[in-house]
This record gives sequence, C-alpha cells and structure tokens, in this order.
Amino acid sequence: MKKIGILLFSLIAFNTYAQPNLSADSLDYVLDTIFLHNQKNIACQVLSIDTYLVSFEYPDDDAVQVLSRYAVNNILFGGKKMQHITDKIDIEGDKGWQNVVILEDKQEAVGLKPVAELIGKNASINFRSIDKADVKATENIKKEAALDGCEFIVITSESINDYRSENRKIGIGSQDVKQGYAFTY
Repeated sequence: MKKIGILLFSLIAFNTYAQPNLSADSLDYVLDTIFLHNQKNIACQVLSIDTYLVSFEYPDDDAVQVLSRYAVNNILFGGKKMQHITDKIDIEGDKGWQNVVILEDKQEAVGLKPVAELIGKNASINFRSIDKADVKATENIKKEAALDGCEFIVITSESINDYRSENRKIGIGSQDVKQGYAFTY
C-alpha cells in the first residue's frame, strides 16, 4: 500500500512540473515574441528578464540565449500580454551625443552590434581639475560615438594624469584618457 501511495504521489508530482511542448507543430503552446529595436523579431520562449539581460530559448533548441535589455523594445508573452522593456535611444541632432549611454559592464552589450573602438580625452595642457578632466573626456567620447551612429559605449580603460605640482598651485592641469567600444542596435 505504501509503495502504491509513493508511486501515485510521484506521478502527480511529475505531471505537475512537466514542461510544455515547445515544438513548432504544437497547437497547445503559443510562443513569446521579442521585438528588437533593429526591427527584427524573435519567436521564442522567454525565460527571464533580469537587470541587464533577457534570457530565452528557441523552440527547437534547449540552449539558453541572452540579449541586452537595451536591444529589446517589447516582449509579447504568449500572444496576449505586451511588456515594454526599453525605449530606443535617439542620438540625432546637435545635442544627441548627450543621450549616448555608457554601459557599466560588457555583459550589458550582449546582442548589440559593435561598430568602432573609441578614444576620448581632454587636452594635456589645460587648467582643469581631475573632475573637470573626467567630464570633458566623457563628453568627447560620447560625441565621437554619436558621430559613428552609436548609442552605447563600453569603457575598457581609463587613465588620469595629474600634471600639477604637489602643492596643487602650479602646473598645467589634469588629463583623462578613456578608451572603449561603441555599439549600436
């Protein structure tokens, strides 16, 4: 009797946790659709939406795929519920460079298209403090990315040189050099 009870419990537990059939021929399962900012769509099963990434599986594949949230516009779940993920970044116009996003981690760029390697720096002879040198170098690398038509930058290295003397009264200022990669949708 005890064995029959365990067997019955196992069958119920297995049936409860069974995954839906993900084959394209199945009529009882509707795939999710990911709408990307580059006008492409992906029919898949969305597994999770994290801080930086969207994880999903293709219908005929068990491998987990990931995309940056920045690449995703909307997700349609099962043909019923639409969830907005991110807005497309506009870098057009004279002030468009201000909308360029500096990504904190290269994981955030998964699924974005790499375009160019960038260098942003300020002049080595100047009267700027270290903080102002950083602001100017950031502005320059964002402007360069916008000129290349890129909405995102991943900074790979940064160096700050302070050319002022020990007492900070005499000197030619500070230079900040930032290197990184530019990405687009």
